[in-house]
Amino acid sequence: MRTKDNSYSNNEKQKYSDLFTKIINKNITIVLSVVLTVALIVMGYLCVLYTNSKIRREAENYNAQVEKWVLEQSRILDMFVNGVEAQGDMYKDYDRTVEYLNNITMKYDHISCTYISDPALPGLVIMNNGWKPDPDFDVAGRSWYSGAINSDDIYITEPYADEQTGGYCITFSKKVVIDGETIGVFGIDFYMDKLTSILSESYNGSNYAFLIGPDGTIITHPSEDYQLGGDVKVNVADTKYNRCMGKDGSVETMVNYSKKLKTITSASSEDSPFTVIVVKDWLQVYMDFVKTFVLYVILFFVSTYVSRLFNKKTIGKWFRPLEGLAEKIPAIAEGNLDVTFDEEEVSLEITILQESLNTTIATLKSYIDDIARILEEIASGNLACEAGVTYRGDFARLENSITQITSNLHSLITDIDVSAKKFRHISEQVSDVSGQVAEGSSTQADNINNLATNMGILRENMNSATKNAQNVINIVVANNANLRDISTIQMEELSQKMRDIEDSSARIGECLEMINKINSQTNLLALNASIEAARAGDAGKGFVVVADEIRGLSNDTARTSEIINDMVNKNNAAVQDGMNIMNDTIHVLENNLNSFEVAKNEISNMAEVFKQQEEYIESISESVSEIESIVKNNSEISKVNSDTAEQMTEQTELLNQQIHSFNL
Repeated sequence: MRTKDNSYSNNEKQKYSDLFTKIINKNITIVLSVVLTVALIVMGYLCVLYTNSKIRREAENYNAQVEKWVLEQSRILDMFVNGVEAQGDMYKDYDRTVEYLNNITMKYDHISCTYISDPALPGLVIMNNGWKPDPDFDVAGRSWYSGAINSDDIYITEPYADEQTGGYCITFSKKVVIDGETIGVFGIDFYMDKLTSILSESYNGSNYAFLIGPDGTIITHPSEDYQLGGDVKVNVADTKYNRCMGKDGSVETMVNYSKKLKTITSASSEDSPFTVIVVKDWLQVYMDFVKTFVLYVILFFVSTYVSRLFNKKTIGKWFRPLEGLAEKIPAIAEGNLDVTFDEEEVSLEITILQESLNTTIATLKSYIDDIARILEEIASGNLACEAGVTYRGDFARLENSITQITSNLHSLITDIDVSAKKFRHISEQVSDVSGQVAEGSSTQADNINNLATNMGILRENMNSATKNAQNVINIVVANNANLRDISTIQMEELSQKMRDIEDSSARIGECLEMINKINSQTNLLALNASIEAARAGDAGKGFVVVADEIRGLSNDTARTSEIINDMVNKNNAAVQDGMNIMNDTIHVLENNLNSFEVAKNEISNMAEVFKQQEEYIESISESVSEIESIVKNNSEISKVNSDTAEQMTEQTELLNQQIHSFNL
């Protein structure tokens, strides 16, 4: 990608030499990797075979020494058994047998004791030091006895720690057969100092070998947590060492008690009940492999580095001229034709490329110089100029184009001259018309201004009419509310009062009926009083007066009741007339309310019409304002057009002068 300064960014594209070098380096790296990997695998395999064979030989060597020790002790046991069998019935003589055994035992300092034992023997156990067991001693329960009595070969027990010496002991036992009859089992307790010393010499902190007994008990070991003694008795089956048990010749890897990576192997034989395990530091065992690996890795990186340097130097020399060309070619693209290609000609292709580029630059310069000359003459007004060089190949199109350009310019200038003369006449006419349009636009603007003023007055009158209509609507609404209050609330109250008067009149009628009944009773009492007074004669005269008065009072009451009854009837009639008048009044008020509501709706419609008319007038006013603005702009444009027409006339004169300056 090109940048603004026509340079190439270095971080987007790599140089061809770098790409080629990278490919070569990659291929060399792959080849070296494959070769060294195969060599490393082969050497590693051979190294592993060698180291595994070495550690197996060491284990077999230790096992051979253990086997030799076992065979030596077995021969000693056979010698003792054969001696006892050769003495015949000597075993029946306890003291003689003890003396015999002791004399032989004293010749071997690694023998702890010798003895012959059987339940049928005198004293049960005959030992070289004269030791006698307790009466409850069960010889048949001893492993050395039961193992030998059930076998035709030598039986070897598990090692044990001697309580007196603290050393390791082991018992070898075998049946004693005299005249075809088994008389007992002969046993020898051997000290294992020599045997353990064989393996103890291997203890150096990182490498060691240890011994495992017949039943898998670890006898010797550099760690006190595994070594037989005291309360410690560890079976190899309970440890990581068990992985190599029963795999004679195999080499295993494990992490031992010290948390270090170790290589282990085991060795055993049919002639020995013991198993030897050899433990080696993994790094020491495979040091040759590690050294070989490190050497190969160093060789790989050194070879890669040297090949990279060599490739960079050699390939860089090949591509340096090409890179020089690549650095100079962008200058040509920028228009710099003073570049000369003079790189080292390391190959025929570079020579041909440089000569072609130099020739191309010279040809381009000649073409550009000729084109510049032609353009300068055209700029000075000479349209009769011609090409001064021969354009070859695709560049011949340039010559044709230049000839066509000058011919077209000649025709164009001629046409412009004719058009300029016509344009001058037209511009004069445009100037005259523009003046007339400007005057008409000014007059039209004044008229539209008056129209806008009248429309403003009309909009104000319509606005006032709308406000007055709204006031009338408000007054009508208020009157309707008042009349509605009168027709509903006050008339309802009046109706209620009239009903109250009617109820009171009814109660008065009831009272009059009661008074009339009392009056009838009073008249009846007065009559009875008169009758009784007449019967009484003189004594009843006073009652006659009273009876007359009561009768007179009763008659007055009757007349008064009639008067009140007439008044009540008239009152009821008046109340009924009032009710009828009130209903008529309510009906009239309701008709008035409906009329007012219709009038309010008509006035509202009229106010809405006024409002719409006001909006229409407002819209017309805005349109008039826009027209006024347009007319003003037209007036101004007309003035500008008039001025422009005058300038066009002047420019036409100037154009005619310039056209005549060309050499046609």
